[in-house]
Amino acid sequence: MNPLNLIPRSAYAVIIAVLMATSCKVHWDNQGLVIDIHKEKVKVAELTSAIDHANATAAVQTAALSKKVLEAQNAAKKREVILLADAQSAKSALDGLRMSTSQARSTFSLAHVPSYASTELTGTVLKLLDQCSERYTSVAADADRYTSYIQEVTQAWPVSPETKAVQQN
Repeated sequence: MNPLNLIPRSAYAVIIAVLMATSCKVHWDNQGLVIDIHKEKVKVAELTSAIDHANATAAVQTAALSKKVLEAQNAAKKREVILLADAQSAKSALDGLRMSTSQARSTFSLAHVPSYASTELTGTVLKLLDQCSERYTSVAADADRYTSYIQEVTQAWPVSPETKAVQQN
């Protein structure tokens, strides 16, 4: 039994009209009703080509964005090296200042203050100087890291052509 016999004859006209409206060829062959979908194959090929083109464009854009991010990360690493060198230089200067203060403390004496009080006073000043310098160094390092991070994100952020035009004006 042929499955086409289950379809009422009046439905054939409707099916054929729908298939023809979708740009398919319908004709009778020795085996019965045949649908030629050549035009649809062309449309599928065009869509496949468009998808391939979109994928290629996306790959180019992804590569450009990856390059931009890598450049921003490299610039951040260079800034980090500079910041570490600056921090080391500041630490060396601070160590020199501590040594000078320690030497001054050993030779310093207040004429009108007893020796014990003079030592306590200079010790307190030295501790205060250490605390202030440690806090200042910590805050400066945090600020430098934050600034470097903001620069890295800003440099790596993608810029659309519309945004670029607005920035130039």
